[in-house]
Amino acid sequence: MNGETGRANSGNQPVDFADLIGCLEAHLDHGRRWSCRLAGFRKKMGKWIVEFEAKELDGTEAAKKGFIGKIDRGNRGQGTFEVLAALWNAGFRPPSPYTVVRPLAYVPDRRLLLQEKAPGRLAREIVFADSGAACDVLGRVAGWLVALQSCTVVPPSRVEQAKEAVVLHGRELRQSLPQHDNRIRCLVERALSEFDPSRLTALAPSHGDFHLENVFVEESGRVTAIDLDKFGLGERAADVAYLLAQTAIMGYRRHGNFLATARIRDHFLQAYLKEADSLSYSRLSVYLGMAFLQSLFYELCILKTGDFALIEPWLNNAERCLLHGEVTLGEHTRPKALMNAGQVSDCGLNI
Repeated sequence: MNGETGRANSGNQPVDFADLIGCLEAHLDHGRRWSCRLAGFRKKMGKWIVEFEAKELDGTEAAKKGFIGKIDRGNRGQGTFEVLAALWNAGFRPPSPYTVVRPLAYVPDRRLLLQEKAPGRLAREIVFADSGAACDVLGRVAGWLVALQSCTVVPPSRVEQAKEAVVLHGRELRQSLPQHDNRIRCLVERALSEFDPSRLTALAPSHGDFHLENVFVEESGRVTAIDLDKFGLGERAADVAYLLAQTAIMGYRRHGNFLATARIRDHFLQAYLKEADSLSYSRLSVYLGMAFLQSLFYELCILKTGDFALIEPWLNNAERCLLHGEVTLGEHTRPKALMNAGQVSDCGLNI
C-alpha cells in the first residue's frame, strides 16, 4: 500500500483504504467534525483488520479516539454488529465495569464492520508481564464472563456448530497424523457422544472464543471483550474451559510447561465459581479436552507451524480430560533445546 490512498489485495478485490476512511467519517457522531487517518492494518485468517485514529477538529487531545474496521468474507460482519449492538444495549457499556466495544456501523457494500477500539491493555500482556496483577485481572475477567452468561440477550444455539467443529478437527488431524489415527478417532467419538441432549447442561450466552487475547482491561478495572463472532448459546463450562486451556497453552509457549500458569488458572476458576450459580466439573473436563484437540488442529492444519513436539502433550491432555474426566493438566515440559530452537522441523514423525 502506498500511503492512505493506496490499495491492498483482499482475495479477488482490492481494499481502498481512503474509501474506508470516508466510511468511518460518515458514521462518526453527528454535529461534530472529525479528521480520520489510517493508523495500521493487517490480515489475519483471511480477514482485514484496519485501525483508524480519529480526532475531533477544534477539539482537545482527549477528543482523539481509536476505531477498528474489519473486512470479512461474506456478510458475517453484519451478525457481529448485531451482537455487539444487542449486548451494548443490554448494559455492556460504560459505566458498567463489563463492556463490549461500541459498534459504530456495518457497511454492507464494503463488508466493513466499524467499531470503537477496545480501551486498556490486552489481558494477556498484563497477566504474563506482572505476576502481582495477574490474579486480580483474572478475577475481573471471570466477572465479565459471569455477567455475559447472566445477561438478557438470547442468541441462537451454537451446539451444532460445536459438533461440526469437532468433526472437522478430527478429520484433518487424522489425515495429518496417521500414526495417531486411533487416539484421535477415540477422542472425537467421545467428544461427539458428549453432545447427546441427555448430557448437555443448561445453555447460556457464550462468547465462543474466550481467551486472554480477546479481553482488554483498563486501570480503572473496566473489562472489555472483543471478537464475538462466535457468540451464541452454549454450555457455561465451554467458555470457562476454553480460557483455562488457552491460558495453559500460552504459559507453555512462554515457560515450556503448564505448571507456570496453574496458580492463576486456579484463581480464575475460583473467582468464577464465587460469582456463578454453578459449574459442572464433568462438562468442564469435556470442553478442556476439546480445546486441546482444537488447538492442535489450528497449529498443525491451519497455521502449519510444524511444531510436532506439541502432539504428545496436547493429545495426552485431551485424553486426560475427555476420556478420564480430569480437570487438571499433565505437566509436560518442553525440552530446553526445543524451546531455544523455536519450532521443531520433524521430531522423527511420519507427518
